[in-house]
Amino acid sequence: MKRITYFRPIEVLPVIIFLLGFALKTYHLPFAHVILLASGPMAFIILLLNNIFRKDKTFLPTKTMLALSNSAWLTYFSLRLLFLSGAPILFYTAIVLTVVTLVLSTYKKQLVVIQKLVLFVHVALGIFLMSYSTSKLYYSTVLGKSAKEYPEDYPYFVWDNYSWYLYDEQLYDDALDANVLAKISAKSAFKAGNMDSSIFYRLEDNKAKIENRNWKSNERF
Repeated sequence: MKRITYFRPIEVLPVIIFLLGFALKTYHLPFAHVILLASGPMAFIILLLNNIFRKDKTFLPTKTMLALSNSAWLTYFSLRLLFLSGAPILFYTAIVLTVVTLVLSTYKKQLVVIQKLVLFVHVALGIFLMSYSTSKLYYSTVLGKSAKEYPEDYPYFVWDNYSWYLYDEQLYDDALDANVLAKISAKSAFKAGNMDSSIFYRLEDNKAKIENRNWKSNERF
């Protein structure tokens, strides 16, 4: 009887790449964005090629769905952690692909326990990130615990983005506080000759938009 291999260690490589990108982002090191965004397509390519070029010559449909599911999840995680548009759409796409994969696996019996476990972990982490406050996620991953003590250490546009996320969550007083920190950062950069005075007018304009409740997402830096 032909022995069918359902799992190979190379399948965990995209997850390792994603964790590497996340570690680089946590410490604000170069290439974090590129590595994070590469993990999703890499998951699909590796799993699909691993399924097509099998030594046992057996094509497993469930593995193709698994490739799509893992790719969608890793791409969603990357977009969410990088605060890029399209994350909600990918979240619901990943949910649908995961359900199809698990339903298909109950009939085909082509997934091992570790593969199903990874899918469940993806779902749990996805739901957590989807429901977690964007402003808190931004502060913890982009700024850091002591950021408010040294606002000049971070670019003014980072504080402006943080101010927007607070505003979007209707935390208007906190959004105004973040706007003040953006001005402190901008003042430091202006003194160092790294920016022109027009930035102060934009930050003041954003402050007015917070107070008047009419700040739109495309009006950030």
